[in-house]
Amino acid sequence: MTSDTLKNLEDRATELAYRYEQLRKSHSRLQSDHLNLLEEKDRLLEHNRLARDKIEGMIGRLKTMEQGND
Repeated sequence: MTSDTLKNLEDRATELAYRYEQLRKSHSRLQSDHLNLLEEKDRLLEHNRLARDKIEGMIGRLKTMEQGND
């Protein structure tokens, strides 16, 4: 191998290592974002369930009041 070929391979290896590290960091951030979004989804679903239960309770009370006035 010539020194130019060896230098070219070293440069390519360095670039590959750099790109690998960037992809690894990006993947780690995406995993973290994904977990955060799943947690947020769970919180929103629970909030939605509580709101639905509250509204259903109010509707039930209104029906009871309406039946009492009949």
